[in-house]
Amino acid sequence: MKPHFDNITVFIISIGEDTTEECEEALKAQDCTFTIKYIKDTYPMSAAFQRMPDECDTKYFIQVDSDMILKSHAVQTLYNEIKKTPFMTYMVFGQLYEKGVGDSGAVKCWKRWLFNYLSFRDLRAVDRDVYRRTKWFGLRYKNLRNSLGLHQARETDFTRYLKTKSDVEKRRYLRITPYRHDMKLLETSVHNLPATSYELLGALFGALTSKERLLRSKDFRLENERYEDLCRFLLIDRGSVSARDRAIDKERLTKLFYGSYIDRSGDHTNITRLALAKTAISIFGNNGTADSSELIKILAR
Repeated sequence: MKPHFDNITVFIISIGEDTTEECEEALKAQDCTFTIKYIKDTYPMSAAFQRMPDECDTKYFIQVDSDMILKSHAVQTLYNEIKKTPFMTYMVFGQLYEKGVGDSGAVKCWKRWLFNYLSFRDLRAVDRDVYRRTKWFGLRYKNLRNSLGLHQARETDFTRYLKTKSDVEKRRYLRITPYRHDMKLLETSVHNLPATSYELLGALFGALTSKERLLRSKDFRLENERYEDLCRFLLIDRGSVSARDRAIDKERLTKLFYGSYIDRSGDHTNITRLALAKTAISIFGNNGTADSSELIKILAR
């Protein structure tokens, strides 16, 4: 008989991914039993995360996104490890592996008591904000340095766009130089057109995201609605986005991307941002009268 752990809750966070059932089956196949609770269709990300401590009545809880497929020993490993940690260690985690990528994300086990004093705030890097604040009190987390499962994201055209956009936004928020990741991302996206049209669109719009939106945590529902608005504005179908590579002045695009990336003023009249918006319209849009300032406004909603 499997051991039952009544001191831990596993939360499955889902927005309807088609990997949810596989995620659930992997949890049912664990070598122990425990309470499972669901957090479905909650936006933005910070609100979904905060529901975990708010609805948890056990000493520990594990966060499982619905695209995480855990190994059969994962929950017991996390539970056994966190029980052994000293008071000042508030979370332990194991790595996840993604095919073609390598280490990609983590499955985390938290001590519930931490959230008597802190909460998940509506900021771009929700977890990193918690880590930063815990350092003020000398608290720490522990990396178990072993793989506890798979990160098995299912790609669609929209998720390719959104992942690229969100990654650019996150790195801008963290003030990571564009030369570390995103200038290469731009170059690769342009070089591999038209196959990388959705990635290029995401990169350009991520560089155009306003200061107000850059600070907020990711909101899938809002992003989906905004994407529909952007496609209507550009007079394109969301399922058939294709860049006009002949319209791309690569040297100019690189300069505009860099200038927009590093701009954090939030000024909708910034000349560089307006020029990049106009360039994005010329590359992707079918609307000959489209106004670049209107595109920036849509991205700021």
